[in-house]
Amino acid sequence: MKHYTHTLTGILTVACLSLAVLVLATGCPEKEEQEPEVTKPGVKVVNSHCPIMGTELDSDNVPADLTREFLGEKIGFCCAECLPKWDELSEMEKAEKLDEVSQPPE
Repeated sequence: MKHYTHTLTGILTVACLSLAVLVLATGCPEKEEQEPEVTKPGVKVVNSHCPIMGTELDSDNVPADLTREFLGEKIGFCCAECLPKWDELSEMEKAEKLDEVSQPPE
């Protein structure tokens, strides 16, 4: 009986090692190389700074989901957190904010 136990243990050890080598050689299917993420081109906006935070923007390449229409023009923002703050402003406050960021620094 002892002989069979050692033989069975040896077979199981070889089987486990073989499986481990097979997994390492083929790799995990979850870690297969994925296609690179396609970035959407940004849109052109009229402002060079975020009207809420004052952060500088690339006015030729703002993500479309970070823009709003105001008085027929596309306004860009630096992040998604600025959008609801902008939406809460009155028309006059929006115009003032845009004017503030379009003034040359003193």
